[in-house]
Amino acid sequence: MEILNKNLKIENYELINFTNLEDNDLEMVRRWRNSENVRKWMYNDHIISEEEHLRFINSLKESKDKIYWLVKKEDLPIGVLNFININWKHKRAYFGMYANPENKIPGVGRILDRIAIKVAFDLLNLHTLKLEVIETNKAVINLHKKMGFKEEGRLKDFVCKDGKWLDVIVMGMINPNHKKGEENEGNKNCE
Repeated sequence: MEILNKNLKIENYELINFTNLEDNDLEMVRRWRNSENVRKWMYNDHIISEEEHLRFINSLKESKDKIYWLVKKEDLPIGVLNFININWKHKRAYFGMYANPENKIPGVGRILDRIAIKVAFDLLNLHTLKLEVIETNKAVINLHKKMGFKEEGRLKDFVCKDGKWLDVIVMGMINPNHKKGEENEGNKNCE
């Protein structure tokens, strides 16, 4: 699919595909990902080496089921947005995001959620968009609920953080243009 290695422009935001980032932006993204405030919410919370980061970026060049973007507004980097486990046949994916931990921008979570929804449903034509959040990340769970995501399930004792097993909340949203049971562009080809 064409979009996999492309940069995008959504509203006033530029989404720069990780495979197209300059060296200084690649290092900035790695620094962000290694920030305590970001990695504490990740399944893999170890410090990522430069070599590991570059291997990951190179793997994205051939991937057909994941996309990562650095999001900027007027050259100010505001966060990272990604889609993983993209299933083109069933028109579904998981998304993740994190804000720039070095420059607090009011409302950045809502901005990244809004962009993700727009990309998922308007550009990728997905039917469903899913996400997973560690149960103790209440602020992000509430943010996603405000943006229209519904809690769909719970993965019991799914991650071990600080010596404790924690659940992961699965949330999702169905493309509002795809109404169940109606013949429309979104579901007429579903078999």
